Amino acid sequence: MDLCTLDDVKLQGSIPDTQDDPWLASAITSVSAVFEAATRRWLAPRGSMTRYFDGSLVRQLGDMAGSVPRYFGPAWMPQWGRVLPVYDGITALTYLGVADADQPDDGTGSYTPITRGIHLRGDLRDGWPYTRVELDSTAPRLLPTAGYNVVKVTAPGWGPAAVAPRVGELAATAVVRGWRARNGGDGAPDIAIPRPDGGVAILRRIAPAELDELVRDFAPDTRPALASVPAG
Repeated sequence: MDLCTLDDVKLQGSIPDTQDDPWLASAITSVSAVFEAATRRWLAPRGSMTRYFDGSLVRQLGDMAGSVPRYFGPAWMPQWGRVLPVYDGITALTYLGVADADQPDDGTGSYTPITRGIHLRGDLRDGWPYTRVELDSTAPRLLPTAGYNVVKVTAPGWGPAAVAPRVGELAATAVVRGWRARNGGDGAPDIAIPRPDGGVAILRRIAPAELDELVRDFAPDTRPALASVPAG
């Protein structure tokens, strides 16, 4: 999903004609993909969908133990199976299901629903999606911590509700710098960023300080903490 529009880029770069529009459109898509890889989350909204998660992603909630909180000494004992990180972001939750054995990749698996004790947590700031699904002591069971496709989540929206204005501005700026370099060069250094598939993307003409800002301000908050926002 693109983080800015062709009009945004042309306005910012004062580009009057349409001669380079195909190149600019391709550059917008490339920059958007690299930005999302750098921050490890979706920065543009995605629609409703069902997604499946492996048990290896599930983490602990540091202040709970067992199906009922139990006190041991100075602190609550940690309990694995309480937190599902959702790095891409989730706006709400309509279904959470679990399975105790590997399930197929095609979505035809069998799951047991969890209908209570669900909380959403980890929104970076007001208006941003949550990045953790957490269970409290009233949940009928824990999340599985092993197996393929053992957690099923349906949500009406993934990622943010809209591209943050600053993210769109940074994306347009990077594209404009690339366009100017292509049409004469500006001497700025290239930055190599690992892609999710293991390769390396060369993001040209983005200021290191701007990339640092993007990662610092828009990477997901995945610190475990019991939520106060119920999921349904």
